[in-house]
Amino acid sequence: YTGLSLIKTDLLKPLLPLNESFAYSTEIIVRLLKLGKGHTCVEVPMQIHPPVPGRKAAAFRFKNLVSVGKTLVRLTWQVRVKK
Repeated sequence: YTGLSLIKTDLLKPLLPLNESFAYSTEIIVRLLKLGKGHTCVEVPMQIHPPVPGRKAAAFRFKNLVSVGKTLVRLTWQVRVKK
């Protein structure tokens, strides 16, 4: 859920605003699935380049992990509890 996603503008605009964490793509997909309108997904193969030696990934910083955790808790609440 964290790879590159291409989403039609008419599907994305009603979902705005979105969070700014690394979980934004997951939030879009979960919110589209919750609408239950039978959207389709097509996987496109792409080459993944190896990481640059000595460069730390920003995704694994504590602040980002907390942000993603908050997003997942909020989405779980919206989808499973609030309905």
